[in-house]
Amino acid sequence: MRPVSKIGAVFTPTLALTVAALAADPLPPDATYRPLPTLPFSAVKANDEAHKREVMQRQSTTLGERYDLANRPIQGVMMSGGQKPVQAGVRVKLASGVTWDHLAAMSPDDIKARGLLPEGFKPLPHVKQATGGQVFPDNQIDQISKLEQRDLRRFDVNFDLPDHLTPEFPPPIFLTTAPQLGDVSRGQLLSIRNFYEIMNGIITPVQMEGLRLLLTPFPQEEFNQTEDRKVAAPSLGVLSGLPFELPYQCGFPPNARPTAAVRALSTRYREPQGADFISGQQHARLKLERFYEAGKTSNDLVMLPDGPIKTFTLRGIKDSPPYMHDGRLLTLGDTVEFFNLVLGLRLTQQEKDALPSVLHHLQAVQALLAELTGAASAGPCDEFVVARQREIGSDPLEGQKKKSFRKALPAHASVHYVAKKL
Repeated sequence: MRPVSKIGAVFTPTLALTVAALAADPLPPDATYRPLPTLPFSAVKANDEAHKREVMQRQSTTLGERYDLANRPIQGVMMSGGQKPVQAGVRVKLASGVTWDHLAAMSPDDIKARGLLPEGFKPLPHVKQATGGQVFPDNQIDQISKLEQRDLRRFDVNFDLPDHLTPEFPPPIFLTTAPQLGDVSRGQLLSIRNFYEIMNGIITPVQMEGLRLLLTPFPQEEFNQTEDRKVAAPSLGVLSGLPFELPYQCGFPPNARPTAAVRALSTRYREPQGADFISGQQHARLKLERFYEAGKTSNDLVMLPDGPIKTFTLRGIKDSPPYMHDGRLLTLGDTVEFFNLVLGLRLTQQEKDALPSVLHHLQAVQALLAELTGAASAGPCDEFVVARQREIGSDPLEGQKKKSFRKALPAHASVHYVAKKL
């Protein structure tokens, strides 16, 4: 008999016994999952409810120190569903005696040494950082409860931002494949109970099945049937995702013409400074820690450097405040000031005023592209078609149009980098 076979004969029973032992005595649950609460659910709930007022007051103080939370809508500018106006201005507060122009002229090292980075630009703590998890605004809780008898109200915290600084709800749904249909939700909130009736005959069978799965509640950390939950009654859970990304109806009226704000952006394009753009991916590393001392704590959040952030999409951007992954930027005005500082763009006040207007009126941007290129349509509204054509090596412009387009291109490049690529 060959030696290898003898070795196999010796070790095979041992291996079998080991496997059997592992099967009979698996690793403890906390090898993967965190341990369940040691206190009874009733005691945890009572403790959380007793501290809720204190938790909410602390977060309210934090938000008030960072932001101007007043309700100041832009006259005549509504979100795409027409239910809620878009909020105006820059809401992040500056240190006393500092202006945005003063701050933009300073180096990251100087801002860091003097502690002048606005608190509203730093990572924003969860309303209850130690626990975390999803928290829903009251209007969403009420509508979902009415539709599905599913309670999403947490007993430990409430949603922390004022309603006027959140997206309209329910959101409109526009299909990029059939923009002529307008809002296919008919102003209703899609749920597992009504989606078929609303969407039947509008989307494909595959899309209908995908929508069914997205609208099916699944248990989640704070919303489940165990003792480890933050709702009073055992819960079916929350949705696995949104039925559609926040939409923006594409296309523009044939008689649309560029606005003064779009024209005002025809300035030289400034290359972003200090950030890393991850080649081939829609991500960027902003290196915000250049501007502040990392490691400090705010409401139990240890402020560590952000990793790569997913870049913004222009579709529905006016419909989706607040901005950034943690919602630290309340308005598009805040977003422009943030990227102007972090990327060293040195935008003028005229440019900073014009950029939010462009993002509020993307149809006018499309019209300008169509006017400059001679195209009948600028295509989907989250694509700067000409910029994309240039990226893939073709140039749609010829003759005199090229000269005028060169003067206007920086406007689109600025919007492209500040609002989409970041």
